[in-house]
Amino acid sequence: MHRLLWVALLVTGLLVGFLSRPPVVQAQPPGFPYRPGDSISITYQDSTNRTCIIENFFGSFVSCKVPDQPFGEKPRPRVYNLSTSVSVTLVSRPNER
Repeated sequence: MHRLLWVALLVTGLLVGFLSRPPVVQAQPPGFPYRPGDSISITYQDSTNRTCIIENFFGSFVSCKVPDQPFGEKPRPRVYNLSTSVSVTLVSRPNER
């Protein structure tokens, strides 16, 4: 009887642990027309325009390497929030450059 109680307690603990973990976040929303390597132009509400080459997706954020860096300066990736942008436009794909 004690063995059955311990097994039921263990299964309950595993089930509670599985259900209490945070949800899995999908890095790139399905149907997003751009992929890593694409050059995009991001326009924000204050009319600022950013051009970058996509490296990674983090939910609604995108990590980019900026194409025009001054000579000798090590390029630093920049992160932009696509959910606050007004528009995202494809500039070019890697095989078109």
